[in-house]
Amino acid sequence: MKKLFTGFLAIIAFASCQDKTTKSTKPDTETVEITDTTPIKKEILHFKGTKVLEEKDTLSFNANTNDIVNITLSVPKDSGNIRINQIIAPDNTADGPFGRTYNDTLHLSGTYHIIIGSSLMQEFPYAGPYEVTVSFKK
Repeated sequence: MKKLFTGFLAIIAFASCQDKTTKSTKPDTETVEITDTTPIKKEILHFKGTKVLEEKDTLSFNANTNDIVNITLSVPKDSGNIRINQIIAPDNTADGPFGRTYNDTLHLSGTYHIIIGSSLMQEFPYAGPYEVTVSFKK
């Protein structure tokens, strides 16, 4: 049985705000000059799961063309036979296997799928908690 985890992009934007507990002495019609209009954002996805023996987990995320993605799989004590088996692009092409990290520039916009599982060529498959972090650079 496959498990499907879907993450949503966490977008953090920085903006100034006024403290509501103090009264402003400035008129309401005052204009503020904006000198830098470049948006500041940071996008990070966190997936937490529990690996079951002989099962693969599928994690999904959305990305845009030319996003630089960094995917990291971690487990407690960094032991056990678990890895990123495949990454499936929006056009259903697959690449892999990988180890516990993946870094690349994505060439398609859409939904990507990360398949987490064991290597069939190694002993001692992992069962237990794991985390996957997906971060993006624009």
